Amino acid sequence: MVSIGRGAWQLFIQNVISDSDFIRYELGYTEKVPVSRKFEKTRDGIITPLQPGSDKIFLCEYNSAQMKNSRILMLFQAVKRVGKNKRVPVAVYVALSPTPSNWKTTVGSITDLEITKIETINNELPSGDLRIVG
Repeated sequence: MVSIGRGAWQLFIQNVISDSDFIRYELGYTEKVPVSRKFEKTRDGIITPLQPGSDKIFLCEYNSAQMKNSRILMLFQAVKRVGKNKRVPVAVYVALSPTPSNWKTTVGSITDLEITKIETINNELPSGDLRIVG
């Protein structure tokens, strides 16, 4: 996330190392509920092409008021094209932002999201009511 001043940040994605042809993503926010965090999806989509070392791609903009008591959460799946009509999921990742009070506020400064590879059945995006413990 890049600070653009006045309590606003822009979120970008960039493929640094994953060997994939495109990315499926679900973007939203988490809010604390007793014993866990609940995920509320706000958008989803496909980004293509997204090769290693490619440019950053803009996803959305956030402001501090809309993120009160929340954290940004993004699930994304790296997918490789195999043959003419076959798509094979390579891996699934989850990216979680720090709490908004820890976002850098100097114009142009970058706040990284913590990215973790998650194990799922056949590398598919989790579905249904996703609850993140912790």
